[in-house]
Amino acid sequence: MNKNPILIAIATLLLGFFSGCSLLSGPPNIAPPDLNPVIALPLAKTQITIGDLLDNYDSKGFLEVDGDGLINFNFDTTLTLLSGSDFDGVSNFTSPVIDTLTTISATSALSQSLTQAILKGGSIAYTVVVNTPGDYQLELEMPELTQNAQTLKVLRTDSYQDTLKGEVLLNGYELNSPSDDIRLRFILRDATNNQLVIPAYAEISILGVQFSYLQASAMNFNFLPVANTVQANLFPNIDAEEIFFEDPSMTLDFTNGIGCPVVVNVAEFKAIGRDGDMVALGGDLAESPLELDYPRLSERGNTRATRYVFDKSNSNFQEFFNVFPNAYAYDLQTSLIYEKSSPTDEDIFIEDTSKLDLNLQFDLPLDLRIREFVFADTQNLNLNLSDFDDSPVEFEFKMITENAIPMVASMQIYFRDSQGQLTDSLFDSFEPVLAAGTVDDNGNVIEPAIREFFFSIRNERINNLERSTSYEIRTSFSTAHKPGETVKWRDTDSLTVKLGMKVFYTQ
Repeated sequence: MNKNPILIAIATLLLGFFSGCSLLSGPPNIAPPDLNPVIALPLAKTQITIGDLLDNYDSKGFLEVDGDGLINFNFDTTLTLLSGSDFDGVSNFTSPVIDTLTTISATSALSQSLTQAILKGGSIAYTVVVNTPGDYQLELEMPELTQNAQTLKVLRTDSYQDTLKGEVLLNGYELNSPSDDIRLRFILRDATNNQLVIPAYAEISILGVQFSYLQASAMNFNFLPVANTVQANLFPNIDAEEIFFEDPSMTLDFTNGIGCPVVVNVAEFKAIGRDGDMVALGGDLAESPLELDYPRLSERGNTRATRYVFDKSNSNFQEFFNVFPNAYAYDLQTSLIYEKSSPTDEDIFIEDTSKLDLNLQFDLPLDLRIREFVFADTQNLNLNLSDFDDSPVEFEFKMITENAIPMVASMQIYFRDSQGQLTDSLFDSFEPVLAAGTVDDNGNVIEPAIREFFFSIRNERINNLERSTSYEIRTSFSTAHKPGETVKWRDTDSLTVKLGMKVFYTQ
């Protein structure tokens, strides 16, 4: 079962004082010294701060403390929006060959003004149709494509009946095209007399090109939209109406390793509540393109970071978050847009290892309202009156609380038998045990609320306790003492509990 770290920390603040010992277990074999003796047993004298809880619980990974000591609940996840290997800026391209020296415009096949590239896949395919059958020699050369300083060349002699087809793989070739053009030298000769021949038809195709590195002076490319749903049920055990966060925020941290300006349009970002309700993220920031920084050509291999923070000042994020979503649905549209403004500007680049990551982080300062949250915990109880020399006639408990936390709590302790049936309770009713500490205008607790309790168990109720095998502590937390206002939790807020018991005997 998923447990909410905020509520675990809140509940444990009380329960931690009782879970380590049995409240009603007494020392064995204590002889009464005098008439109507009284034995006093100090059971607990403890102080704990919320900071102590953070040190002892696995939930510390989610609960953080800011510079002002305010506790924040933090959830984050990292998504890879795209990588350079997703780049598909080259379409298959076929062009007729109309002369022995032909120039192919790279912009016909590419969505950018290409200057340099290292290819990891693709091919150059050619087709030659002759007028009459015979033996022919084909020479094909592309000066802009090189491998190990050697130009791409094809030299072959074949016996043509009508058509010759061939293909050259481009793996490992480097393309340099400062003029945006790819030159093609295409010559067909009669193999018997070495005379130039004009083919009936010739064409060349660029197929399935993939880059390991691409450099360009201009770019205008739209990636396929990235749409997905993130499961982020942060609060599985409470209803949306029971808690309200005053100042939630969402931080989008983009880490961009693509050497080109990136623009992200938030086509959709919806919070999906547990009841099926959906709230779309809105506001000026959500409806504007998010422009991301990028590493320059001289910074190849590095990344640049861009941060956007959504909160109630620039969006409807307070409403968006307080539906307590089970999931978030997003649709992000990413574009690479660049054009040199002067010849001295650097080119942009893409590597197949380049990535654009998004770290999605929800930051929830514990500046909140809680209508009511009830937490119950059950502990074993073994109260054996035979441990005493004489039967006690009364147990008297004294509890003192010093609450330096700005939240009130009610508490009851129920005793149950082995069948789970209620045998007794410590208080007559569900008591407001902990009054809230007094705070100043900044939300800092300046004076703890001190309360002192006395309660006795005697006569037939002692038998009720003796047949009890467990006790249940039920605690309810609330900010009802400040209707419409929120309270802040800091790591120095503390609770001190002192608990003692007296055992009274007959002679």
